[in-house]
Amino acid sequence: MEEKQQLEEQHRAVMDKYKYKRRQIRELQEDLQTMSHTLDNLCRDDEAYKEMIDEKQCKVMQVQTIFVSKENILEQFGRVLTQIESISSDSSSHEHVSENIFETLGLSFNSFQLAVEQRT
Repeated sequence: MEEKQQLEEQHRAVMDKYKYKRRQIRELQEDLQTMSHTLDNLCRDDEAYKEMIDEKQCKVMQVQTIFVSKENILEQFGRVLTQIESISSDSSSHEHVSENIFETLGLSFNSFQLAVEQRT
């Protein structure tokens, strides 16, 4: 009888240990599934952020291109204004040189003179 009782206790201890291990396995499987879902979400978010970054970089490059273009136009306009000011201040070659520059720009010297006179 004592042996039977000892075997029952061993059986109960083994069953308790088995239930404990099964519970641990179930918890680990749940943790693994949660981590897998989290990893999937992080990967999806990472791809979305990479696409957003690529789009923003493309827009930045477009803006930089436009900025450089506008900067070049402003530089050209500044050079033209400088030339016009130097020519208009030189009274001896005023009409001859100015007419050539204005013809190059597609303007008439007379319309420029009128605009200058109206400003003063």
